[in-house]
Amino acid sequence: MSTAMRYRRVHRAARCLRGLRVLAGALIAVPFGASAQTSDSAEPFLGTWSGVFTTQDHEYWTAADLACFVGCPLDLYDHLSELLADPANDSRPVMAL
Repeated sequence: MSTAMRYRRVHRAARCLRGLRVLAGALIAVPFGASAQTSDSAEPFLGTWSGVFTTQDHEYWTAADLACFVGCPLDLYDHLSELLADPANDSRPVMAL
């Protein structure tokens, strides 16, 4: 057998082995990807840092403060605060209240 034929045979075997490694790696990774999926779409984000526009409660401001940023009459501010405190409105955006 010539050197060129041996080289081709070794090269073909190396390519096949490389393909088998990739396939084995993919098959090992599939179960981990499936277990990472959850039924709760918010669960992957729990514990993620939140900024001033993504938290409902903050020590120094409320959502009513942001909604009335340019200023609101006190009765409107109080009414908005009551609407925001009602758990029935948790699914509605602030500007829809």
